[in-house]
Amino acid sequence: MRWCVGPAGLLYEQALIGMQGVLQAAGEGHWLRWIEEDIGTWREQGSTAHHRSAYGGMGSFNDLYLTSAQSEPDKIWLNEALDTLRHIAASVAPSAEQSSDSFRQVPPGSSTTSLAGVAISVCGRCQSRFVTPSSILFAAAAAWCSWAVPALVQDQHGESVADHALGVAPDDHREDYVTYVGAAINGSGVALADYDSYAAWSCPSCEHRQWRTSSVGVF
Repeated sequence: MRWCVGPAGLLYEQALIGMQGVLQAAGEGHWLRWIEEDIGTWREQGSTAHHRSAYGGMGSFNDLYLTSAQSEPDKIWLNEALDTLRHIAASVAPSAEQSSDSFRQVPPGSSTTSLAGVAISVCGRCQSRFVTPSSILFAAAAAWCSWAVPALVQDQHGESVADHALGVAPDDHREDYVTYVGAAINGSGVALADYDSYAAWSCPSCEHRQWRTSSVGVF
């Protein structure tokens, strides 16, 4: 995990630019148009009010979840990148509007403070433990984003966040994180699940159908 540091206005605009690319790559039209308006409002008026109005109750921008499906692995990376970008933008928006040149240090977001564990399913009867492929990807993506996204925003490369999240930029290191998480799981006695959700599936060891959630430490 790393902090994001720099002039508040620069960090704010780069975070918005990063969101624009991520939402476009994910095919999320409504919030893409909203962020594009945010960028225009910031550049023309120096205002963050429109962007800040996106956060709130149910159905707001902070509730946007791009995917949870194993069949869309790239969107897992995009989702975690978006979460990090939202944290950066929301953290610096008030300061950016008051004084765009004010220096800000943005700590890692709440989504990156729980990287120590990978979500697993535990059988309620025999205690067999399983991890889904998407859980591995979510943990790897969250860890990657906690470092790469703040660095890209800080270095004024917000436009390339989506390409890095999709693995099409050079030296993105995505696979290094996946390999590390997979190796940690393999050494913990947790089996890889055949399905992406165990909610309605019987345990392969004892055929029990009740599960509880837990986690395995990785980072």
